Amino acid sequence: MTSGTAAAPPEGGSREQTRAQAMRTMEERRAAAKRMTGERMTGAFSMEKSRQASPRTAGPGRTAAAPARWRISANDELQRAVEGGEWQTVLSPANVRFHAVAVMGENVWAGGSQASLFHSGDDGASWEQVKLPRRDLSAPTITRIEFEDALHGAVVADDGTAWLTSDGGRSWVER
Repeated sequence: MTSGTAAAPPEGGSREQTRAQAMRTMEERRAAAKRMTGERMTGAFSMEKSRQASPRTAGPGRTAAAPARWRISANDELQRAVEGGEWQTVLSPANVRFHAVAVMGENVWAGGSQASLFHSGDDGASWEQVKLPRRDLSAPTITRIEFEDALHGAVVADDGTAWLTSDGGRSWVER
């Protein structure tokens, strides 16, 4: 339980109900996309996520990008391993303990304590911190990040707060 004044639950129920609805919506979208495309949807959330290089990364004069694997270390740092190499810390800002990482193409999302969310659009070469809208002053820990495609994603915190995006993370709505 967090200290301070809690925001009133959204219309229609508690934060847990809202979180469950957000996750059901993500599952429904994933199932619809799977039916429409006939492709296997992988869901891009986990503590360690492997990503294979996409065929479009190779072209004349270019070599295919090496497969990258991502994880949160025992020290709560974001790490990456390329071509079966050693794990290297790529992001460890002060006062942030990471708990979730998601990969969708070259987009990497990492979240953790103090509602901290970071994004890289270039497979981890550069990073920006993303400010999530908050109804109250609490700073929950992000525990889950999931993107069903390049545009539609969800971030869930330990207190049941969920944020959704439908524009690839350019904007987020708290649910």
